[in-house]
Amino acid sequence: LADAARTALDAARPPSFETGELYGRLGRWLRHRCPGWEAYLLSGDPELTRHLHLKAAARWPLRNGPLECRLLHYPIRPQGGQATRA
Repeated sequence: LADAARTALDAARPPSFETGELYGRLGRWLRHRCPGWEAYLLSGDPELTRHLHLKAAARWPLRNGPLECRLLHYPIRPQGGQATRA
C-alpha cells in the first residue's frame, strides 16, 4: 500500500486547439511533479506532443470518432534519469 501512494496513472487528452505552450507546461509538470508515474496521452497532432519534451515508450494508432490519433505512453522517470527528445 505504501508503494501505491507513490505512483499513479494519468490519462489525458488535452484540447486539440491548444498551442504547444500547454503541452510544454504539461511535460514540465510531469517531469517535476510526477516521477514514477505512467502518463498516457491521446493526441492527433505529433507537432504538439513534441512540446512535451518526453520520449514515448509506446504509440498505438486509434480513432477518436472520425479523427485519427495516437495513444502515447510516457513513463515519467525521476529527475536526472528522464529520457527526453532531442
